[in-house]
Amino acid sequence: MSDWSLPKEEIIEAKAFIDMFEVAPAFLVETAELAWMRIGEGCAVSLPSAPAMGLNRILAVRDRDDLERAYQWLSGRKGKRYVQIDEASAPTEILQWLKERGMEKQGNGWAKLTLPASSATLLPAGTVTTRLAGPGDAALFAETMCRGFGFDRGLEPFWAGIIGKPRWNCFIAWLDDTPVATGAMYMDDGYAWLGGGATIAEYRNRGAQAALINARLEAGLSQGVSVFSVETEQPEQGRERGSTSYSNLRKAGFRQVYTRQNFRLKD
Repeated sequence: MSDWSLPKEEIIEAKAFIDMFEVAPAFLVETAELAWMRIGEGCAVSLPSAPAMGLNRILAVRDRDDLERAYQWLSGRKGKRYVQIDEASAPTEILQWLKERGMEKQGNGWAKLTLPASSATLLPAGTVTTRLAGPGDAALFAETMCRGFGFDRGLEPFWAGIIGKPRWNCFIAWLDDTPVATGAMYMDDGYAWLGGGATIAEYRNRGAQAALINARLEAGLSQGVSVFSVETEQPEQGRERGSTSYSNLRKAGFRQVYTRQNFRLKD
C-alpha cells in the first residue's frame, strides 16, 4: 500500500462522529437502527432513518483492507450509504477498489476547509444573536436543527444527545426571540470540527450562520483550539460566491485543502 496519510482535519471529523454516535440515546439502536464502528482513526456510521449523507458513510479510512471491512459492514445496513474519498490524492489501488465494487460518484463532493487560529477573522455582526446551549436547551437545539435540515422529528433525541457533553460546544442562533439556527463544534487535541449548521428555511440569508461561525471561532479560541476544520458542499466551478455556506467560511479565513468525493454503495 502506498503512503496515503490521513490529515488531522479528517481525524477530528471522525472523532466527532464516533462521539456523536456513542452518546446517542440507547433506544435509537432499536428504534432507528443506529450503529457505528471504529476503523483505525476513522469510522463507519449508520442511521438509516436520517436522509443526511453524513450519518450514513465510511469516513477517514484509507487502508484498503480497512475499507473492505467497513464496506462489508455498511453493505449490511439499510438506507443510502456512501464512502467518502479524496479522489485527487487517492492511490490507484483505492480507485480500482471503488471501481470493482461498482460505486459511483454522487454530486460535486464536499469541500474540506481549514483555518489556523492565528488567521481567524470574525464576520460582520448582524441582528442575529447566539447562545451556548446547555442541558436545558437540548430539546430546543435538536428541534431547531431538525427543522433546519428537514429531518423527521424522530431524530431529535440523536442531536439532543451531544448537548453538554465533554468536548462539545453547541449554539442556538436567535432573531429577536425566535430560535432560527444551530451550529455545533467538537474539540480535541487542539483541533476543532464545525458541523450541525442548519437554519430554518424562512430565516435563511439573515446572517444566522455567519453569527454561528463567529460564536464557534470565539469559543474555540478561548479554549485553545489551534486549527478549525469544516466541510460544505463543493460549489460548481465559477459559482463559489453563490454558495452562502462556502462564501461565509472563506470570508472567515477558511481555506479549502481538498475535495472529498461521495461514492454511493450499490443498493
